[in-house]
Amino acid sequence: LDPAFAPAWAALADAFLLGNSYLGMAEDSAYAGAEVAIGKALVIDPDFAAVHASLGLLRLQRDRDWSGSESSYRRAIELEQSYVAARQWYSELLSLLGRHQEALEQVTVALELDPLSPLIHAVAAQRLSAAGRYQEALERFQDAEVLGADYRWLSREKMWALARLGRHQESVELRIHSAQNQWPLDGDRVAELERGMQENGVSELYRWNLQNVLARDHQLPGFPTWLAAAYSETGQTEQAFQWLEKAVAERNLWLVHFMKSPAFDAIRDSPRFHEILGDLPPWRPEVAPPS
Repeated sequence: LDPAFAPAWAALADAFLLGNSYLGMAEDSAYAGAEVAIGKALVIDPDFAAVHASLGLLRLQRDRDWSGSESSYRRAIELEQSYVAARQWYSELLSLLGRHQEALEQVTVALELDPLSPLIHAVAAQRLSAAGRYQEALERFQDAEVLGADYRWLSREKMWALARLGRHQESVELRIHSAQNQWPLDGDRVAELERGMQENGVSELYRWNLQNVLARDHQLPGFPTWLAAAYSETGQTEQAFQWLEKAVAERNLWLVHFMKSPAFDAIRDSPRFHEILGDLPPWRPEVAPPS
């Protein structure tokens, strides 16, 4: 690492932040490493766009500083209009805050800048889904897959969009298929699940999912959020709230991404749900889901 090369420090900061998001890196060490790298990059080149985008991501993930994060993203875009990652991450913040049209505008520009990126197509689908535009989201997910997108979270987002459209059988089938990739499942266990669903309906899938999450314990990145969601969809409300409190107390990043999961619908309108979330914006689609 060249100690006088700002892009290297910015890239190192991103590695820490994305490692925290997707690889389960310990948050304290990830944020500390990112903060040091960002500080060094800013000293070397205070007008380097990428480091301002990294700072925006740090302020979003660690500090829940919505306005500070937005200022950093806007500064990055001001310095480099064509910096795709800044627009991608800024769109995530805008979507989280319920500013869906602005989020879509940012990701549209990102697509114009990098039209063959499977990641940006997948992110655009995420933003459409968050805005309640589920059919358009599914079409965009398909575009991403044609381009080679093979992200685990993509299946989860597709599953949620299908459920919101009332296409529950397709959603369940996708969930089972995704679970075979995520959990250590063999054909016998899948067959057992399918038999259980024939007898007990989709509640068997929810029960089975809860068992799998519990079996992973804290080895699963975002464990408190996963467990809160699993308890919620099995109707175990008190346990769902308890683990939701843990996720918020730990400032668990996965909670941000899971806000639009149908799993939380059972408790979403509860005053306690909003009390626990505090300053974390509760997800609401800009366009009401179809009945």
